[in-house]
Amino acid sequence: INAEYMGANEFVEREANFQRNIASIKHQPLEFFGISDPCLLNDCNTYDWEVAVNDLRRFSKSTTPKEKLANLSLCAKSIFLTYNHCKNLGNAVKKRYFLEADIFLPIFMYVVVRTDLKHAFAECEYTWLFYGANMPSEQQYYLTVLNSSLEYLANIDVETGHLQSGSSVSFRES
Repeated sequence: INAEYMGANEFVEREANFQRNIASIKHQPLEFFGISDPCLLNDCNTYDWEVAVNDLRRFSKSTTPKEKLANLSLCAKSIFLTYNHCKNLGNAVKKRYFLEADIFLPIFMYVVVRTDLKHAFAECEYTWLFYGANMPSEQQYYLTVLNSSLEYLANIDVETGHLQSGSSVSFRES
């Protein structure tokens, strides 16, 4: 564990908060995560996101940082594909929709909650430490999204879905 990033006690506390919070919100619908797009709420169901959930599970089960990043990228691509599938349901002419970060992040958090990640903070730290600044930019983005999701979910108010008041969220500097 990188002592400059977070002390051991803080690291353990964040992981415990994360595990406790996701256990409380595991069955929350997409709306809880701030998703309001009627297409996603009405035309997609929990099953539609399962490919992304399974890709993220493979991230956790992977042993090498290279495999972890490959599975994290697959998870992101599965989210993009599912999003486009849902947006195109009922359309005679299929088109490609752009998935903005402020829609991607809540969907990603929804996927994270359903993945049952164990030792999530350690998994991220392990991958960051291995690559450092040499990580490809796309994968660096996805690992940052995962790390941001973990931090947010460790500090979420399980009743409202918002950050707990007075919470301090630390983000890793690459």
